[in-house]
Amino acid sequence: MRGPTISYTLSIQRQRESRLTVPPSPPCAPVAPGEPARPVPAATPIARLLALAHLVERLVEAGDLKDYADAAKRLGMCKSHVTHVMALLQIAPDLQESILMGLMITEQALRPICRERDWMIQRQLTTTRLRKHNHGAP
Repeated sequence: MRGPTISYTLSIQRQRESRLTVPPSPPCAPVAPGEPARPVPAATPIARLLALAHLVERLVEAGDLKDYADAAKRLGMCKSHVTHVMALLQIAPDLQESILMGLMITEQALRPICRERDWMIQRQLTTTRLRKHNHGAP
């Protein structure tokens, strides 16, 4: 069984020095007909980075960006940070969905999880890290 699908329209503009920018847009949430709109909580920093990773991947696949190094240059980021951001795409889809829906976890905490290829182990590592963070256990 699949969960709800969320779609967003995104416009990309180029500014000076060919940096990619995304103009701000008001938050929105899918609603059923006749149901009042609900405010969407602000995206967490890691959710923004995950969304950026998906955007960069699409732009590379479409040929709008040559490669991740080109993305780093246009975004004004160092190549190593773009590499870490792109590694977020290796996370299990359900964990990605949780992150996009507001799971509170840091990029640094996710790095070892990204290196693990087995999605089941990723889920276990995430649960362990969240438990340690929430309870302060060693």
